[in-house]
Amino acid sequence: MGLVVFGVMALYLIVSIIVVVVAVRAAKKRGKTPCAAVVMYLIPFWDWLPTVAAHKYYCATEAGF
Repeated sequence: MGLVVFGVMALYLIVSIIVVVVAVRAAKKRGKTPCAAVVMYLIPFWDWLPTVAAHKYYCATEAGF
């Protein structure tokens, strides 16, 4: 099972690198700013930033120390 997880992670990494390289080349041709790296980061981690913000807020206000 662990090899399957590593295989999926490797496949995602390869696809991410290809998408970012293609997006950067296309953006340079059009004279725009590439944002593919941000999009590829947000696909698996879209909920991480709100979770951290909520955790910090509730620890600061509801911890009871």
